[in-house]
Amino acid sequence: MRTIRRPSVGTVLGGLALIVATGGIAVAQIPDSSGVIHACRNEASGTVRVINAAAGESCTPREIPLSWNHQGVPGPAGPAGPAGAGAGAGASAEVYFASMPPGPIGLSLTVSAQFTSVISKAVPAGNYKVEARATVLDHFAEPSIAVECRVPGAFNLVSIGAHTPNMQLELTSAFAHTGGTVDLMCRGAIGDLQQTILVQAATMLITKVDTVG
Repeated sequence: MRTIRRPSVGTVLGGLALIVATGGIAVAQIPDSSGVIHACRNEASGTVRVINAAAGESCTPREIPLSWNHQGVPGPAGPAGPAGAGAGAGASAEVYFASMPPGPIGLSLTVSAQFTSVISKAVPAGNYKVEARATVLDHFAEPSIAVECRVPGAFNLVSIGAHTPNMQLELTSAFAHTGGTVDLMCRGAIGDLQQTILVQAATMLITKVDTVG
């Protein structure tokens, strides 16, 4: 009786290693190095099978070769999106800011005193909200002294008594502006002293708005 000897596991593994080392086994490459997928369609059944063309596989005479890209070409750019929302919905508002240079400005304390520009800022035509602040210094402790400040065109006048040192003046207004300079103007409103009162640290924030009330 003839005995059939089975090869050992080591023999089988060694043989596989030799085949791989000599190129006997091809590693599947789908898609190929150009990013193309190759396939064959059977004319009779319509069945499509993918082949590894890099390993030498090909279609039979009864099959039709097919190929397509693994990644399609970029499509055309889409249409432009709608315009963003206005400033009230989070867009950046058009804002202007002005502040006094170092040092106070003296205002005349006579009944007929004229308004003096404390700070100014040039802006284009539009609707604006103005927020102005300043510190009024009174070193005379005179109860009859007051200061008036306004923004021409804003139809808003602020008057404060200045007989307490370091009075804080605040003015808020909204108005339609034809373009040009927006001024914060002040004067000594009451009194007949041949002296001056001082205004310092004035700032003005001008924000463009859609409408004014």
